[in-house]
Amino acid sequence: GQIDVRPYMIVRVWVLAGSLLVAGSAAWLRFSPRVSRLVLNQIRSEIFPYAVSELLILSLLRVDVLIISLALGKEPVGLYAPAVSLINAVYLIPQAINGVMLPVLS
Repeated sequence: GQIDVRPYMIVRVWVLAGSLLVAGSAAWLRFSPRVSRLVLNQIRSEIFPYAVSELLILSLLRVDVLIISLALGKEPVGLYAPAVSLINAVYLIPQAINGVMLPVLS
């Protein structure tokens, strides 16, 4: 019966932060990575363009649904949006492989 989204988002952020802390601690204890100043400087110089490109990709992922909703109305977008979600679900595994293997190969 809750209509407000704020409590849901607060709990979701806390769960995400907690799981990130646990996963980061476990990874640090298991692998004990060495931090190099050269690598940190390279990351700092390359993070902004990468973040901007990811933000643009995420913002353009669903722009087609917005265009169809504005051009054709509620019923066509009601048919199109689930179909796009299904196609995106099919590409989830190749995108995950790409996201893991691209940094390794680079």
